[in-house]
Amino acid sequence: MLPAELNALVTQLQTFGLTDSQARAYLAVVKSGPCTAVEVARKARVQRSDVYVLMSKLAAMGLVEETLDKPKRYRPSNPRVALSRLAEQTTSQLKTVISLADKLGNQLASLRSDTFLRAEPEVRVITGYSNAEANFLELLASVQREVWIIAGRKEIAKIKGHVIARFLDTVSQKHLAARLITELDERLIRRLGKRIGLVEIRHSEGLPSYVYGFDDRAVGVGLTGPEVGDQVSVILVTHPKTVRIVRDSFEHFWEYATPFNAWAAMKEQEREMQRQRTIIWGREQLYASLADWQLKAKERVLHYMPTENGPLRVSRHLGDGHMEARKRGVRIQSLCHISSANVAAVREMMRFSDVRHTEASPGVTFSVLDESEAVIHYVHIDTPEITCPTDISIHITDREATRRLAEWFELLWNNSTSAETKIRELPAGKNEPAESAASQVD
Repeated sequence: MLPAELNALVTQLQTFGLTDSQARAYLAVVKSGPCTAVEVARKARVQRSDVYVLMSKLAAMGLVEETLDKPKRYRPSNPRVALSRLAEQTTSQLKTVISLADKLGNQLASLRSDTFLRAEPEVRVITGYSNAEANFLELLASVQREVWIIAGRKEIAKIKGHVIARFLDTVSQKHLAARLITELDERLIRRLGKRIGLVEIRHSEGLPSYVYGFDDRAVGVGLTGPEVGDQVSVILVTHPKTVRIVRDSFEHFWEYATPFNAWAAMKEQEREMQRQRTIIWGREQLYASLADWQLKAKERVLHYMPTENGPLRVSRHLGDGHMEARKRGVRIQSLCHISSANVAAVREMMRFSDVRHTEASPGVTFSVLDESEAVIHYVHIDTPEITCPTDISIHITDREATRRLAEWFELLWNNSTSAETKIRELPAGKNEPAESAASQVD
């Protein structure tokens, strides 16, 4: 057996309560079979004078058996049975120790409770999550009026469920004033559950650490983040002046934090806006979604398309429908970039739309329908084709957002140039007659 393998087995056997020498003596017997004390000492490399004590202990643990021969020999018991029985004994002993620790801990805590609460002001560092948790619960039990806490999302997630339950029970039973500043999210709200009303909560972003205070007696300040695990450290201060300073800082922070109801209203508004916004992937899907606007339109349709090929795409794919809408009295307004390259498409668009010229700004276009819905379109590649899967659009049904887009369009429209004026300004020879428009849009 290689030394590394032997050492690994020794380490595992020590888990069952064996010492290093006992484990090596036991492995010598398991590997070699019945051995005398002299052979065990040689194979296990232990002192011969210690072998009889070692083997007697192993026999008492049920790991080896002694023969009645002279000289006496030692042989291994069935390892599976012996280790299983030893594990049961260890488990039983562990339960006894745990029970004793709980009982003894309560007795010792009762001895120091009065003196602890009357202790002189101090500053001390508490290391380890278990110690920090025990200290928090101990101070919580002595609170008379209020608890105030600042804790980030990660810190709250680190707190064990039974601590939160104990905290909420204490607040409820003692009718304490409890305030918490944290980074609110849906998961945290679910974790606190229906009893969240026991604590007044406000929201703040980017909380760097955690602070908690009990009445005006003590404050705890986290020195480490929750990611360090059981190495977490907290500095506890009970000097009245320092406690008041930290408390004043909390009060200032509290004034600028967002109340829970306001935060909840904002989240609901965000969810509603999300429901009112749909992502459309691809140019073909965009124009398909606009196809029914000719029927839905009641007053007007606005198109802002400061790209070279925007007028051509609208003329080809929306022209007939817009023509029908215009016959019903719907006003179609198109603000586009007019150049020698697209003048024929612009003239075609002028048959069903009021058109004005704006400077080129390739990349983003938008359309508005009656201030009831809108589409913001990101043009990936400015081509006349309907197929471009990399285009992305946002379909909006939020009336406030749509109204603002319409106001922006009006501002641009009022500061633009009429199509007729722009066309007259185009270079000679490039200003095609209206009849040529059909060849470009068909």
